[in-house]
Amino acid sequence: MIRDLQYSKDQVSWTFKQKEVILKLNNVIFASEDIENNYISIDCGKNFETEKVYLFDFSENLLLNYDIEKGRIAWKYNSSEKEIDIQNLLLVGYFLQKNLLLIMYQGRHREVAAFDLNGDFLFEVIKPEGFEMMYFQEFPHYVSIVCDGDDSQVDKFGRGRFNFKLDVETGYLTKESLA
Repeated sequence: MIRDLQYSKDQVSWTFKQKEVILKLNNVIFASEDIENNYISIDCGKNFETEKVYLFDFSENLLLNYDIEKGRIAWKYNSSEKEIDIQNLLLVGYFLQKNLLLIMYQGRHREVAAFDLNGDFLFEVIKPEGFEMMYFQEFPHYVSIVCDGDDSQVDKFGRGRFNFKLDVETGYLTKESLA
């Protein structure tokens, strides 16, 4: 566990095992700790619009980074460098404990491709009828894709955002709960 995670426009810092880590980065928007996967996520960009994302382990080793504009995703796994280029990149989900990389991109609609951490393609996720895939969320025993429903999917209280549990073997989504 880390202590004292702080960030400013050009720096992110934290303390891990009594060692202070200081990273110099440009246009830092936000930094957060992912306790489940033991890394720090840092969003960078101008005008509060994310352009690049960096994931560092607590000891300051770069695990993954992606550039939304260039569509380039790079990460390290089992001591080797991996890289994928995706047109119209929107978001990357890095799930180390589940050996899973989810890549959301803009096709005809928001689409998601899944890869293992070796970079091997696993499956394409089919969006649920009446929903648009928005972002990823990790739970202790599964990964979900949070989806916004159209007018036909809204409940009697006007809520239309739901978690869909992802089957990491098949890519099928099962509606779980409100997000």
